[in-house]
Amino acid sequence: MGAYTRTTDWLAHYCNLIHCSWEVCVRSQPDCHFLLLQQALGLYEDLMPKVIAALDEDSKMTRLLACRAIGAILKICGNQLDPDQLNKLYPELLKRLDDSLDDVRIAAGRTLSIWFQCVGNDYDRLHYKSHIEFLYRGLLVHLDDPESGIQKVFLDVLKVGSSLSPALLTQEIEAVKHKHRSPYYCEQLLRHIQEPSGVAS
Repeated sequence: MGAYTRTTDWLAHYCNLIHCSWEVCVRSQPDCHFLLLQQALGLYEDLMPKVIAALDEDSKMTRLLACRAIGAILKICGNQLDPDQLNKLYPELLKRLDDSLDDVRIAAGRTLSIWFQCVGNDYDRLHYKSHIEFLYRGLLVHLDDPESGIQKVFLDVLKVGSSLSPALLTQEIEAVKHKHRSPYYCEQLLRHIQEPSGVAS
């Protein structure tokens, strides 16, 4: 139990530190954000494995804080992470979508929303098609969740993620919507993709 407490305390402190640093940088000079970004990228390879490991802790609070810490790191790093780093990260978050605690599921989903925003131009959509398919399929399952609140969260996540490969997501939606209790959220997502602002090559 003591080990869980230490991990939780460390993550809580780390999340707070990142949040405060980010707030200060946003409100001050651009150079501050650049310095914070360089520090985050420099620490990423050493720090991220420790945070990812916390996703599998027995403590629900530790898992929740780990999701939030990853989201905070991604916000700072933005599109500076390379495809390999991104591809190593998303499967760990997908696992937490089946967590026993809804708050952890929601936090993991929202962190995946940030993940989508970190995908840069060097992320070859064709080369990494299998990764994108796997991610879309893992998220679409939760549009059929028994809780409408959970469905809405993942609808928002998929709306953000739809710009990564709208044609592929459309294909995946069409393949599963008839299996859902109701096609309502799948139809909502399809409409979003078909809107002019949601269409991408």
